[in-house]
Amino acid sequence: MAQAQAIEVEWEKSFGGISYEDAYDIIQTPDSNILIVGEGGPWAAEFSDCGEYGGFIIVKINEDGELLWSKCYGGNEYSLAHAIINSSEGGYVVAGETYASDGDITGAHGNSDFWVIKISDTGELEWQLAVGGTSHDRASEIIQSNDGSYLVVGDSRSINGDINDHHGTESTSDFLLAKISSGGELLWVKSYGGPDDDNGVSIAKDSLDNVYLTGFSFSASGDVPENKGSTDLWVLKVNTDGGIIWSKTFGGSETDIGNDIVISNGYIYTVGETYSNDYDVSGSHGGRDGWLIKLTIDGELEYQKCFGGSSFEELFEVEFISGNEILLTGISGSNNGDLTEHFGLSSKSDFWALTIDTIGNIIWQKSLGGSLGEYAYAGLPSNVNQFIITGTTYSSDGYVSENGGGSDMWTVKLKVCYDKYFADIDGDGFGDVSNDSIACNIPIGYVSDSTDCNDTNPDIHPLLLDICNSIDDNCNGATDEDAIVTTYYLDNDGDLFGNILFDSTSCNVLVGYVENSDDCNDVNAEINPLISETCNGIDDNCNIEIDEGLTIYTLYADIDGDTFGNPDAAVDTCIETIAGYVNNSLDCNDTIADIYPGAIELCNYLDDDCDGLADENLAYILSYQDNDDDNFGNPLIDSLACELPLGYIVDNTDCDDTNADIYPGAEEFLNGLDDDCDQIADEGLSIIDREINTFSLHPNPTFSTIQINAIFSDVGTYTIYSSAGQLIISGVWNSGDQTISVITLAPGVYSIQLEASNSISSGFFVKL
Repeated sequence: MAQAQAIEVEWEKSFGGISYEDAYDIIQTPDSNILIVGEGGPWAAEFSDCGEYGGFIIVKINEDGELLWSKCYGGNEYSLAHAIINSSEGGYVVAGETYASDGDITGAHGNSDFWVIKISDTGELEWQLAVGGTSHDRASEIIQSNDGSYLVVGDSRSINGDINDHHGTESTSDFLLAKISSGGELLWVKSYGGPDDDNGVSIAKDSLDNVYLTGFSFSASGDVPENKGSTDLWVLKVNTDGGIIWSKTFGGSETDIGNDIVISNGYIYTVGETYSNDYDVSGSHGGRDGWLIKLTIDGELEYQKCFGGSSFEELFEVEFISGNEILLTGISGSNNGDLTEHFGLSSKSDFWALTIDTIGNIIWQKSLGGSLGEYAYAGLPSNVNQFIITGTTYSSDGYVSENGGGSDMWTVKLKVCYDKYFADIDGDGFGDVSNDSIACNIPIGYVSDSTDCNDTNPDIHPLLLDICNSIDDNCNGATDEDAIVTTYYLDNDGDLFGNILFDSTSCNVLVGYVENSDDCNDVNAEINPLISETCNGIDDNCNIEIDEGLTIYTLYADIDGDTFGNPDAAVDTCIETIAGYVNNSLDCNDTIADIYPGAIELCNYLDDDCDGLADENLAYILSYQDNDDDNFGNPLIDSLACELPLGYIVDNTDCDDTNADIYPGAEEFLNGLDDDCDQIADEGLSIIDREINTFSLHPNPTFSTIQINAIFSDVGTYTIYSSAGQLIISGVWNSGDQTISVITLAPGVYSIQLEASNSISSGFFVKL
């Protein structure tokens, strides 16, 4: 963001008579004076040596705007000076155009020619050169090469004379570049362009003497790579012999023009105007904007920026002030967008000067002029934060103090100030920091000091003693510091003892405050350092001890109310008895009232009498698990306890605690099992005791069902056993074929037994 500033006109000067005078360029001379060049007529006192139609006019002024000398050069027709430079040989070189062929001009070709003159420090003509053909030729700007020669750029419609490489016809123009020796001899000329109008306006060079040209082009062929619409801003880079290194056009679909070009820090800066808001152009404010483009040294677009408002703006010159600040000069017709004021009528332009940083941010901008229109064609930095702008004025009001008639050369010196002054309303010599003004000269009623803290009272300022009045008399941010100040403490309960947490310093006694901070409870007047300690759990005398000096009792919580206390829940108190507490710590379980010292020990796995043992002195029973409820226990799973657990018995003779049909004394069946637990299976039984019948099983192995084909004479049962002899499935058997589902069985080998009153049969199958 730009720093706030004030921009003031140090002086302004008009030069001219009743006709026309226009200034187009300005330079600072080696002797720290200023030269301004342009065109003018013979009716101005400063240019009485001009011919009837005027000529190159030059004025030399000092930095205060005072005229040192003025000169006019030309002949019997118009001559217009567009550019001036300091010469390394001393003196100055001026370039422009002339329609004359007499007076100071020799070697004219016809119509208008490039005209270049060399003058001394005092304005004496040293040499002159006319370059061109029989059509229109105009020089716009000049630079000096490293070898001392001069390069002049402009535009030309000629196809003869000095020009033999014109690209179009005499009705179209080319860029024209002429190289002139330090003594004023033409070395060569080069034309650049296409079949349509191409106008050269500005020239610059880099440290290697490569030359950069800018202007505008209607063409889209020849030396011009493309046309985006109407005219494009055209930039060429050529070598020291005029050979094209590269050629680039920039712009949008509307008119785009380049007016000036400079090289700085390895970048190319070009300014002009644009009516576009597409292709290379963005950020248009409407209508016609001043346009800046920044290019790399290879012609690549780095960035572009439109400057202006809703009316019309154009930039004519770009000048580097320092490494990161750029001066732009041109014209403006807006009072919005980037502009804040406009002096001319709606169709008239103002001088417009602004500085920007190298990324296009505006640092300051200023419009200048009167009601009839002004054109700022050139500007230069003078001293620090001082700038001289020159051009043309038609006004005699506003910023313009006088006008000789028609148009005058008008030059303005601006001073940009960042000094801040502060209002001194009470006249004590000290200003109010919140009421400031930025100006080049100190305004009436303002001072440079900003240290007043009360600008309505002259008895308050930084040089006073700070007396005891609750006012910051000397503006140092403190109050009453020169008075004797005491720290007071709030005495909220009125016991004459203060609260250390609430203090106030004052040079006056404060109501409700005391000078000590000894109170430890400022909401209770009965608590302070003079009170005697009582048994109440409070630090009554503020000595950081509670109930000190009183008999202290240790009591223990008796939550279960069995009159025995919990040793882990003790309190020290000056109260002898507290409900829910006892004076012993003998309980070992303060959640069960039946557990306490001396209680009867029960068979419950608890230490009922708090002697550290559970269920002591009780009889213990050895029992065995009876999982199958056949009243015979499993000898492998036992319990020793003071009471018989559920599911346990004192017997331990079961040999299979998963089958209730297997136990000591059970009936033995022909099933391959030890049914009576005597360690013999099927003892006393024989397969000859019953009728033997055959049957077949299929499929075998099987996954889901088995089909049994057997011959039986009566109804019986079927029984399926696992390979461990465990009963798995049983059911009623109907003689003949029968299908049994085994899909729920685990994979393995199973036995099946078919049994009737007079027959029994066994078989095996494999479950997949």
